Amino acid sequence: LLQLILEGEDVGTLGSGGVRALTLAIMISFPLVSVWFTNGPYTQLRYIRIWKQEIGNEGAAAIASLLQASSGVNIAYLELLDCGIGEDGCRAIADVLSLQKAPGLLTLNLDYNLEINDAGVNVLFDGLFNNTALKNIEALTAFRDALIRSKALAHVDFTFNLIEPDGANVLLPALTPENVKLQSFLVDASLPGDLFQQLNRARKAEGKKKGKKGGGKKKKK
Repeated sequence: LLQLILEGEDVGTLGSGGVRALTLAIMISFPLVSVWFTNGPYTQLRYIRIWKQEIGNEGAAAIASLLQASSGVNIAYLELLDCGIGEDGCRAIADVLSLQKAPGLLTLNLDYNLEINDAGVNVLFDGLFNNTALKNIEALTAFRDALIRSKALAHVDFTFNLIEPDGANVLLPALTPENVKLQSFLVDASLPGDLFQQLNRARKAEGKKKGKKGGGKKKKK
């Protein structure tokens, strides 16, 4: 089994309990006698896609357990679309991502989870700062949209997070000059020079104010 795809009403109502049972079934299918066992029914599982199923935060946490090194599977692509996931679900995924080493998750897609607000995006990306495996994260799109909508988020630090040029281009629309509420946005210097210049927004030194040279009213002679 390479792919596990559960979409829409045709598969019935899965819910958080169904996801917990599913992940447990996957993990207990591996014998305990050897961690090098490679012939089980789920050892080749690489892709999980769940769409329009209200698995919620508990379901997301159950799926996150499959991303752990001890799970016996190596999930490379994970899509949880329109699944009612919020901040706590993002935190469960982020906690695992922060510990992952290559080979690990390559693609994460959390589109259409409307409860992932600024707080959910923030905790998710906290986990990414220590992740060296994730290469293509479509959640960058959600993060970009959160940056545009957010009225509170002022400082973002992506230093040492290798988002690569594709990821940088996803984020560019949030870094327009009009977005003055975002005071600093730090990215890794490994990006190409032009992208680095467009994205990187250093924090202004305290107490410094910009102004025109020679500003002020001229004294009348």
